[in-house]
Amino acid sequence: MYSRYLVLALFVLIIFLIHRGADRRFVKRLDFSKKCKLLLRAFIYVNFLSVLGYIYFRYISWSSRLLYFILSLSVGIVLLLLLVMILYEIFFRLQKHISFLRKYKRFVDILFIVFIFAYIGIGIYSITPKVHVVELNEGVLPKVYKIAQISDLHIGRLVDRDFVADVVKKVNEQNPDMVVITGDLIDGRPKYFKDVLAELTKLKSKYGTFYITGNHEYFYGVKEIMDYVKSLGITVLQNSAVRLKDFYVIGVLDSRRRGQKEYGTDLKKAFRGIPKGAVTLLLAHQPKIIEKLNGIKPSLILCGHTHAGQIWPFGYFVRLFQPYLKGLHKLSDKSYIYISSGTGFWGPPMRVGSQGEITILKWR
Repeated sequence: MYSRYLVLALFVLIIFLIHRGADRRFVKRLDFSKKCKLLLRAFIYVNFLSVLGYIYFRYISWSSRLLYFILSLSVGIVLLLLLVMILYEIFFRLQKHISFLRKYKRFVDILFIVFIFAYIGIGIYSITPKVHVVELNEGVLPKVYKIAQISDLHIGRLVDRDFVADVVKKVNEQNPDMVVITGDLIDGRPKYFKDVLAELTKLKSKYGTFYITGNHEYFYGVKEIMDYVKSLGITVLQNSAVRLKDFYVIGVLDSRRRGQKEYGTDLKKAFRGIPKGAVTLLLAHQPKIIEKLNGIKPSLILCGHTHAGQIWPFGYFVRLFQPYLKGLHKLSDKSYIYISSGTGFWGPPMRVGSQGEITILKWR
């Protein structure tokens, strides 16, 4: 128990030092009036208090959505302040030695402030998912199948009923042949979000909705979540396959977690009984599933997990652990993988350098 408080105290100290650094290494050096600097300092330290509020409200059952949105946003602003502090430190050192930069320092200072608020504005705007159409015509199917992919919704306090209802509406407007949900559906136990999850029953398609787990389901009880999703009339694929008219839909569970080891990835089991040469659609949460194929050659793999980095420049960090960040990639002859940027978001309600998406894949 004491170790938990120690970690929390260390986290708060690091967050404070980032805010303090942004004040001392950025705001103090700006060629602005004292009044402007005071307003910027107020913004910085109010954000620090907001992070403390986020930590508190994260562990209690009540808070208004607007309040929780603002508090959650403060976490993203911490990352922004760290980025700005690093970039400005580089600029400040360079302008000491380069007269051209020194001459335009005030202009650059203004650009940094514009960058901060543009970053926040773009970040908030980009969390609203847009329909993203992808076409793959390899001639493996006799006709075009329209597949709607929802991934990484992260249903919770911010991804609420209205958010999910909007996603369902946009999917249904595309009139898909099938809908797939490629993991990280919910951040919490289903009993707390029944009204939100109920919106998924309104998804309409010819062949129905198929679901696989992501890594976040394991934080809240993967079996309970899978059982609840099944009760909604959604097909839950647990290292199993379903045959449609022209191809097989195969879904694997995400990697094992401590205490839930029976719910792990088993590709061999998932592909058992599928004829060699059959057209296959594999649903797997993480792109690194390609490292486990061991000779299995799916026609198409649909993944999520990466959020396309969600907040720039963290996509570079994600690439250290995943072979691809987003988009369509060819693995071999007539074998492809598509990685969704994610429909929802996790943590701060911001996306910079990535766009929330509902993928409409036209596959033939």
